[in-house]
Amino acid sequence: MPTSLSPARLCLILSAALILALNAQPAHQTLDLLSKEHARCKIVRPETAGRIERQAVNLLRNAMQAKGDRLPVITDAAEKDVSETEIVIGQTNRDAQAGVSFNRIALGSEGFQIKAVGRRVFILGGGEHGTKKGVQHFLRTFVQEKPAGSLTLPADYDYAEPQKYAISDVEIAGRSLADFVIIPLTDDHEPATLLRDLIFQNTGLWLEIAAPDAPKKPAIVFSNQKPEAAGSFELLEQKGDVVLKTDLPGGFVRGLHAFFASIVSPSKGTLAMPETYDFRKNFGTAVLYSEFGARGDG
Repeated sequence: MPTSLSPARLCLILSAALILALNAQPAHQTLDLLSKEHARCKIVRPETAGRIERQAVNLLRNAMQAKGDRLPVITDAAEKDVSETEIVIGQTNRDAQAGVSFNRIALGSEGFQIKAVGRRVFILGGGEHGTKKGVQHFLRTFVQEKPAGSLTLPADYDYAEPQKYAISDVEIAGRSLADFVIIPLTDDHEPATLLRDLIFQNTGLWLEIAAPDAPKKPAIVFSNQKPEAAGSFELLEQKGDVVLKTDLPGGFVRGLHAFFASIVSPSKGTLAMPETYDFRKNFGTAVLYSEFGARGDG
């Protein structure tokens, strides 16, 4: 004959089952980078680290040293010094060794990601400034006001902070800038590389620098044609493409800096460049170092 459980007994059974289920869940694991049971932690930087990345490395090293924890700094080229436990700063060969990849373009030049993989912690940005911001975030979160002798974080820690852009999209004659490629000068790719970098810094878009004979796509074309006015730079929408012209040595560099400073940088939301759009900058004979991205006059 079936029997029924009293409400009190049923509640007791369910509570016991819940406790058993909770206890069966794996405990949250912690990574201690200074654990004496493992190899000494080292800071790894790129062999070709730039000035900002070196500053980021020094920030971390000095902060740890102030707590009484000295971490040696090595470069990714020092293969014999590879350690089981490392804090990897910037873009290095450790990505491949750990079997991990990072989308630096998605982060943006000012964005960063911090990720624990095994006993390595990767701190990197889409650019050097992003890497430095990542180190500063790491220090605030795991180092400052924490006891000496330990450096702990969740073993599965993965935090990303992509760059936020004031410009959400750029439309050229009704098409998104993301659809465009850059066609460089035949004998000088530097202006095209500068343009790609400026676009990335302001929008997060990374455009391909294509060969002149590449399959036809909407393009930003560096032209050998002269502008209408002598001593000037022109940026023109022509039949769905953007054509850049100058007759000055260094004119493309000066013109691009002028265009981004006066048109792109102040913009927010969608920057629209309609059909027949034109930007013209007459430089005359005076030269400002700021037109080349530097400070001061000359």
